[in-house]
Amino acid sequence: EWGPPLRGADPLFYLMEVGSTPGASNIVTAFRVNDTKFDASGVPPGTYYLRVYAFTSAPASGGYRLRGTFTP
Repeated sequence: EWGPPLRGADPLFYLMEVGSTPGASNIVTAFRVNDTKFDASGVPPGTYYLRVYAFTSAPASGGYRLRGTFTP
């Protein structure tokens, strides 16, 4: 779970990428998420690296980026 950007327009949606190493997107590539959470149940144990990009109605949106890790 993550929070929306602290400034700027409210996001219309988020794109999420998940990889098995930092910077990789070999698990999930550009998965559209309409909420500020994602259920990762059912994935094998391990550490996963994610990036979340927020998209607003602004022409050049997608700049807000959250990076983190999770372990199911």
